[in-house]
Amino acid sequence: MGDEMTPEDFLPADARARFDRIRAAAREVFGDDYKARDFLVRPHPRLGSRRPMELLLTEGDDGVRRVQDILRVHRTATKQ
Repeated sequence: MGDEMTPEDFLPADARARFDRIRAAAREVFGDDYKARDFLVRPHPRLGSRRPMELLLTEGDDGVRRVQDILRVHRTATKQ
């Protein structure tokens, strides 16, 4: 059972590293895996209705920065 592959397993190493880094940050912000994954796969208005995962895969470090900015806003909003 632990040998099951996920779509992330097929990512190139650099995209996988970006994805893992942002997924960990999203888990921290949202508090669990389900909410973090939901954030990554749903279109987001601050990204022109694109999915955060799309940016991680297609825009490299620029995509990471844009998604990190959104996570920072969420983190700040939840602390207030």
